[in-house]
Formats: sequence, structure tokens, C-alpha cells
Amino acid sequence: MAVSDKFMKPFYKLFCRQLDNSQYYQDGIVGVKLENGKVMEAEMVWIQGRVTSANIEEFFIQDIDNISIRILKNKCTSDICEGQYVQVIGQVVATSHLGFQAVSATKICDLSSQTHAQQMWESEVIELQNLLMNKIQMIF
Repeated sequence: MAVSDKFMKPFYKLFCRQLDNSQYYQDGIVGVKLENGKVMEAEMVWIQGRVTSANIEEFFIQDIDNISIRILKNKCTSDICEGQYVQVIGQVVATSHLGFQAVSATKICDLSSQTHAQQMWESEVIELQNLLMNKIQMIF
């Protein structure tokens, strides 16, 4: 079974505000501005947040800044309800005339019962982005 090329690309942990403020690069790819001004191209993303509204086809989540991001459920069969804390891994949906539109979910996990995942999210995103900005280095 062949793996799609899109899944061979890195999934970047991002805050909802970073996607909301991203710049269109090409269909399905946005430029996300990091703290140091560096722009990172993102196609596949990993986000977490609390569900603010949901229906059969899509839902909206908010993270630490209360900015809502639209999530398209696609073939994900998870039952999503308002108030759940979820992890979403998926592909950016962006077009030239509208910019960032949504995240098309590949995987959705309910993390509501995992309070440590909720508490650590902000630190995880900041740590990864510090690594990408060379503010910290991995030691092997």
C-alpha cells in the first residue's frame, strides 16, 4: 500500500492564531510567521483546542487565544461535541482568493479526559517553534 506524498511532509504544531494570520502561498500551503519573523511553509498541521460548535460535516475549535479555526471532518467518523478538547491532524485548505479557510482533518482524537495534554499544549508548540527558529538545539 503506497503512502500519499502529503503524509511524508512534516506536521507542524501551530496555534489557531498562526493559521488565522497565515499568508497564502499556493493551494493547500500557507506561510506561517514565527516569533522571529521567519516564515515557515505549512501544508500539514497539528492543532489542539476546545470545540465551540459542531455539526455532521465540520466543527470549530479555539485554543489559548480564543480564535476559532474551522475543521472539515471528511472521512473522520469521530463524534465531536461542543466542549470537547480535541487534537486535529490534517491538511491546510487555502485558496488564492480567500487565503486560509480550514483544516481538512486526517485524524481527530478526543483528549478531553487527558488534562496533561491540554496543559502541555502551549509549551509543546512554543518548544517546537523555538527549535525551528534555532533558539534551542537538540542534544544527541
